[in-house]
Amino acid sequence: MFWRRLRWLCLLSLSAIGSVQADIAPSGVDAGPVVFFADLSADEQAATTVSKGRGRAEFLLDRLSTRLSWRVTTTALDSTVLGVAIHGPQRMGTNAGVQIDLAPQGARAVLTGSAVLTEAQLDYLLAGRMYVNVRTRRYPVGELRGQIQRQPPTAAQTKIIDAAALAAARANGAARAVQRRKAATPAVTQSRSLSRKPGTLSFVVANWDNAIHETRFMDECPEGPAIGNDELWWRGLSRADKDKLTEKGLVQPVDRRPTAVLRGPEGVDVCWNPTSVQDPPLRTARSKVAFGFNLDGRTDDNATAKTCRHENFTGVNGEPGVDNQMYRLLACHYGWRRNGVLDTFGNEERRNSGRGVVLIEITGITDSRNSSDVKVAFYRALDPFQIDNAGRILPHASYRIDMQGDRPRYGTITSGKIVDGVLHTTAVDLRLPYYANSAYAEIDLRDMRLELDLTPGADGKVRGLVGGYYDLDKWWEYILKVEFLIATGDWSCPALFRAAHELADGYPDPKSGACTAISSAFRMDALPAFVIHPGAGGSGSGGAKVSSR
Repeated sequence: MFWRRLRWLCLLSLSAIGSVQADIAPSGVDAGPVVFFADLSADEQAATTVSKGRGRAEFLLDRLSTRLSWRVTTTALDSTVLGVAIHGPQRMGTNAGVQIDLAPQGARAVLTGSAVLTEAQLDYLLAGRMYVNVRTRRYPVGELRGQIQRQPPTAAQTKIIDAAALAAARANGAARAVQRRKAATPAVTQSRSLSRKPGTLSFVVANWDNAIHETRFMDECPEGPAIGNDELWWRGLSRADKDKLTEKGLVQPVDRRPTAVLRGPEGVDVCWNPTSVQDPPLRTARSKVAFGFNLDGRTDDNATAKTCRHENFTGVNGEPGVDNQMYRLLACHYGWRRNGVLDTFGNEERRNSGRGVVLIEITGITDSRNSSDVKVAFYRALDPFQIDNAGRILPHASYRIDMQGDRPRYGTITSGKIVDGVLHTTAVDLRLPYYANSAYAEIDLRDMRLELDLTPGADGKVRGLVGGYYDLDKWWEYILKVEFLIATGDWSCPALFRAAHELADGYPDPKSGACTAISSAFRMDALPAFVIHPGAGGSGSGGAKVSSR
């Protein structure tokens, strides 16, 4: 009772603080602890367990110290408790080792305590990969178990979190503007000059990632990570099926994925037939801030001739009216986040295989810091990446353009300008090859635009942001091809499919009125390279010198 009173007193105090200070100094207001819980029962054990026992574990995570405090209660257990611990990282139905002992002084009916989390443990907790296990004399492997889930914040906490995020975005925008004005030597003024075309810059794209704006405590996903296909499948299994798959808890299922996706009527694949079952609604990002561009030129949420009604974001640079519904769709999936596998593996596969290599060529540069009219071309390379013995992409390599007859097979040319060392392109429709996770696909972007900072980082790369309306059919085609990653990517195909069509905000179908594309943003980095045109020498930024006023 004391713990509950203390917890609610903390939250009530936070509400009072927030109502007074949220509009004064939102960036400095503590949003209070992150709350988690786990409902404990025998049903979640991988092994056959028959018990009337029940339990509840409640956790408070301090944001400053990452200290996790807990209170665990159990009732109606069949025998003496041997131990209570947090295990992980693992999903439902499979076992993992102990991460934190919740009863270091011995088991009691009510356990309280605390421990400071490591960064890895914090990631596991936020990703929904930790569970509480209660071991007893009758069931030494575990009698009660419960996956740790996030409890949504109060309205007062949400207000503080949103206000702090918006204030940080605006401050970040102001700081970036100052930094750009002070920026020194962009890539075009490097001393090494190998370019055959002064005034031309070209690059080979090294990495291409969904632009997911993440906070340390995953506040953009107040309900926790999205529930994946794997969890939905496991929860839907009977006890007999679970026993059969795990040999009554003695083994882990060798490959859960083939069975997990075949959970539709009569064993239908729910990815290829996403309307065959009705999964719970997708948990989507609730953040007010995102990467991206104001694609429709409006700061309100209303529909236009080319868009459906949608909720705008404030950009991480403070720009109002940012459109990036793909972020809202993907941000709460573990597989698309910083520690996920989809973009990370995709970049590695392109680097190692040489498939889907993209080139960017900028011509007509008259001033390294400010050029009012340049041309920007996108191509697919015919050649693979040139890499060193450590597997790193080499700068200043030469790449031929992949041609189909007398025209480039992929890509387009648009206009742009360079302002304070940053390239800004005008909107253009762009189709590019995309190879990732052993799947060939295409990125089909309407109204694509690129913002590329031409000042190289310490690693020699330039970095930028790509935005546009991603054709839904093309995107879903890729999702189907990487179905084999559904267990590690953690998504529910039916929930993802439904949410994607609900969030789609670009290019309405003339007949149905439903939008056929979804606003998106991608972070990319690139290395200087030479582009070889058919029948000509290479152009490139192997350090091309351009006059700078």
